[in-house]
Amino acid sequence: MEDGTYRYENAAFTPIQEIFGYWVAKEEIARDEIEEGMTIGVWTDKDGRLWIDRSYHLSDLVPAIALAQAWNQKAIYDIAKNEVINV
Repeated sequence: MEDGTYRYENAAFTPIQEIFGYWVAKEEIARDEIEEGMTIGVWTDKDGRLWIDRSYHLSDLVPAIALAQAWNQKAIYDIAKNEVINV
């Protein structure tokens, strides 16, 4: 699976193409934990490790940062700027 954000429906991963807002990861999950209707973020770190996170889309920066902090995340993803924001 390529880096990106997907919705899992009908036993298939469909890429999500948002153009604004922020992706916030809640937690890392294993591939066998993915459930119907779930949104997941997939990314590869600099060491080549593949990460799969349960992810949520928020429109506004302040709530996205607050949620990331509540979930003990290190960063969120700014879709429009195509960049990571450390929190």
